[in-house]
Amino acid sequence: MQAVENKIKIEPRRRKGSRVFVLDIDGNLSAGESAEYMHGFIISYAKQNVRQMVLNLEGVGYADFVGLELLAAAQKRMRRRGGEIKLLNPRPRVLEMLFKTGLFGSVFTVYVEEDKVVGSFASR
Repeated sequence: MQAVENKIKIEPRRRKGSRVFVLDIDGNLSAGESAEYMHGFIISYAKQNVRQMVLNLEGVGYADFVGLELLAAAQKRMRRRGGEIKLLNPRPRVLEMLFKTGLFGSVFTVYVEEDKVVGSFASR
């Protein structure tokens, strides 16, 4: 597990039998090092030709505007490379921020079951 000053931890794993990478995230996604680290982490995977990524936000207690905007920027770069980032299990506070920022549905698709989000890539 990789961490930035114990603010955010990211555990990447590849789903067996698929090209989908799941990033299990724990911590707060807010302005400063944690959001920038998360953005950089996603971009580094995109540069390694990862095109199907799921961010498991179950462990994210809070996300602010800056954190979500950096995720949206990562999504934009991923889409330019022919990829997609989908969100899994955001907590109520994070889901509320996704709605407030207008990112829910317009930039990110949100799922509550890992098998369904992974399967959604197969239908592309």
